[in-house]
Amino acid sequence: MSKSSVKKLSSFEDACEIYGKDPGVQVTPQERSRIIYRAACILLDKDENATTILHGKDNYFVSLLAHYKLMVIRDGIVGDWAPDWNKNTRKWTPVFLMNDPGFRFHGAVCDYAFTCWSGGSRLSCETESQAEFFGKDCVSLWADFYGAEQLAPAQAV
Repeated sequence: MSKSSVKKLSSFEDACEIYGKDPGVQVTPQERSRIIYRAACILLDKDENATTILHGKDNYFVSLLAHYKLMVIRDGIVGDWAPDWNKNTRKWTPVFLMNDPGFRFHGAVCDYAFTCWSGGSRLSCETESQAEFFGKDCVSLWADFYGAEQLAPAQAV
């Protein structure tokens, strides 16, 4: 991987720069999530293969693996920011719909006191744009986390 000047992930293009991929090449939502996860591992100096013990065919394993990857990506997106639960600071989270025609990103919402939907407080972001990037570009991981059977056709980024 090439050395990058990127300090936080804010776009798929950032992830491609860190991981050494051409952002102009069309990829599936699953491959998009994999590239972002690998870039976050590089950015945070984490072993991208550390999750091999979680592999299995059971849906529990799929959800646990997705949650781990989402936490790594979230840290790559927000850097060292952490929500302060004792002050009225905004905490942004992506929101999803899971019905016909399939699992899809719906938007980003914020709250000052708590995070009650999406992945919960461990997956909250500092800004709306971070939460939107996290939700839209990692939608296949979120679908795995929630146990969705298929992505909506419009989710092909």
